[in-house]
Amino acid sequence: MLRIFSDLVKVGAAVVTDDEKAAKTAAAEEKAAAIIAAMAARKSGVEIPKPAPAAEPGTATKPEKAAAAPKPEKAAKAAPIAADEDFDAKEEAAALEGLGGLEVEVLGCFVWVGGDTKKHRAKLKELGFRWSPNKERWYKRPAGYRKASRRDWTYEEIESKFAARAAA
Repeated sequence: MLRIFSDLVKVGAAVVTDDEKAAKTAAAEEKAAAIIAAMAARKSGVEIPKPAPAAEPGTATKPEKAAAAPKPEKAAKAAPIAADEDFDAKEEAAALEGLGGLEVEVLGCFVWVGGDTKKHRAKLKELGFRWSPNKERWYKRPAGYRKASRRDWTYEEIESKFAARAAA
């Protein structure tokens, strides 16, 4: 059984042609010569520029690949605060003054709208407010806002945290 297995391994082995061996040997010798020349140049104090690696026909080298397809820029981590310079929560709250039956609060950089909002739903959407089903209130935040944590806050927790800051 072991003998049959060893025969299968030999049959499945990759066959390397003489041309491939010669190409690998030539590349290794070229690389060794470049290393020896660089070492000699360091001893004498002369810098030799590195040769560009030889590419196979039809393949792009690393610099060509970088030029051909630019890497997507990493998004800068936004601070969990108001990133929109044009957003003023107090102005947004003032825009809702004419609508009756609404409770408007500015907590941090958010504007929260509660109360009888059903009849003003279209106007709130038009102004860019969004509905929070968990908090059962409409809110508006700065365009570039990002949360600092994944924690879900209740409206009461938000209110107690930011009302304490506003009082201080």
